[in-house]
Amino acid sequence: MSDTTFEPAALPPVVLYTLTQADYDEMAKAASDRLSRWLYRYAFWPLFLANLGLGALFLQPVLSGERSLEWIDIANLLFAFLMLAGRYVFIPWMRRWTLGRLKLAGRDYRIVFGEDDIELTAGGLSSRVVRSEIGSFTETERHFFFWINRLQAVIVPKRAIDEAGEAAFRTYAATSNWEKR
Repeated sequence: MSDTTFEPAALPPVVLYTLTQADYDEMAKAASDRLSRWLYRYAFWPLFLANLGLGALFLQPVLSGERSLEWIDIANLLFAFLMLAGRYVFIPWMRRWTLGRLKLAGRDYRIVFGEDDIELTAGGLSSRVVRSEIGSFTETERHFFFWINRLQAVIVPKRAIDEAGEAAFRTYAATSNWEKR
């Protein structure tokens, strides 16, 4: 049970929507913490560019005929290719595969935010999350995420609510003392 009491007018509206792959991808993106974003920005790209530069340095004598192609030249370029493939092919594929296994995409969701809990219904499935179990929330350009843990969130697409609903969700989050992430 939450320590905070609410006026009925302060509760957000009932949310009805169909979960899409884009919603799930946005949640996965929002779930990545600052450290992983920092590592991606300041470690992945510099390492990739350094690898590509070394590959060009190794290949320059091969292309000019000064030496023959060696396995290290191919391995270096293959590593750069695998880095890109992992980031832009494997990770998005894993997200789609995971969502497909969960059988959540395409389901119609109904979410009711109450004073003490959040009720979710998706097709024949239903669950209830006690409000005090929500640890943090995130607002992006297109979604609100109410985080149950580092990887699971109640997803509220802004396309399913109007501006008054958005304001109600901001108030709901602000009065809940959740960490904003």
